[in-house]
Amino acid sequence: MDTYKVAPMYRRAAWYLVGGALLTFPAMWYQHSFEESGPKEAGAWPVCVMLVTMATLFAVWVEHVRFRLHAGGVERRLLFRWDRWPWEDFGSGRIRYVAEAGTFVDPSRPWWRRKFSLAYLPHEAREAISSACMQHWQAPEVDQPDELSLRVWHGPFRLTRIRLDATGVSVRESGCTSVCPWAEVASAWLVRLNAEQPDFLSLCMVLRDRKLVLRKHIGKPRWFGADGATVLALLHRHLPPERIHVGCVHGEPPKDRDLVLRIQILRHILNGIWIMWLFLAVLVLMLVPAAYLLYVLLDVNDGYDLTAWAIMMVPCVMLPTALAYIARANIRAFRDALRTSEERAVEVLGAVGLDAALDEAQFDTNGL
Repeated sequence: MDTYKVAPMYRRAAWYLVGGALLTFPAMWYQHSFEESGPKEAGAWPVCVMLVTMATLFAVWVEHVRFRLHAGGVERRLLFRWDRWPWEDFGSGRIRYVAEAGTFVDPSRPWWRRKFSLAYLPHEAREAISSACMQHWQAPEVDQPDELSLRVWHGPFRLTRIRLDATGVSVRESGCTSVCPWAEVASAWLVRLNAEQPDFLSLCMVLRDRKLVLRKHIGKPRWFGADGATVLALLHRHLPPERIHVGCVHGEPPKDRDLVLRIQILRHILNGIWIMWLFLAVLVLMLVPAAYLLYVLLDVNDGYDLTAWAIMMVPCVMLPTALAYIARANIRAFRDALRTSEERAVEVLGAVGLDAALDEAQFDTNGL
């Protein structure tokens, strides 16, 4: 029986929040030791206690979470009891897999234990539990319609209507309709979180005169109509496998020809995380002068010493600092994955061939 805990970076981030909350107590003590107690100090003590209590309970809960893998199934600890998910449930065909959140969903369970998430586990633990679950998981049945109608909004006033049927792909936009037979669909580029995902994060179809992009945002489709698994089933029915390219965020692609797509995906994600980390770093640096400006504008110097005010502002800085720490850890992980994929691509294609393949790639990373 193997037991797993939440990833260390998330546990450390939770305790950083506790440390920031604890700093409010020396701020109150410092203020109380130099000036007489007033209504401001008296009202601040309960706030300090509340902040520390909430942060401590959250950190203890994060430390308390456990996942247990054994021969009969997988279990997770919910406060004072273990929630068991036997392998028979995974093979029943009713459990849905939401790859974006690393979550298994059983609609037949009560709402408070309906979801089983692996998102915050270390990579090795997540892979071990996910692979064990996938060995027994039976995907729910996917609808197999002969035609599909989808609607995609591009802003408040631009609507694209897409129709997929046996004849091809029909697109209606701004009153004009164009039809592209399946034989003229150049390629379809799928982005998945991992190889087990039943649908996709993003789909880019290269038609005769345009590119059609369907994507999700935080696990929810940005289009109206059939779900991603149904769209993918119809796509596999009408397009040959050599025109369908699949790239996974986690895990090397099984086919060497999809290495270029994975490199594009990882570079795009890495750039996004770098931008988020820089934003959080700038936010942390700006909070320091902002706190002083707030101290001056509110004229709180009659009730608070500047040092006490600065210590009280530390908890406000701890949250973006913890998020920046998590982003920095993700940057290291994705950078290592990108380096591995690029080395494998150079072995297969050569350095010149990889650069040429990246220049000729038809996948639009803006669709991610």
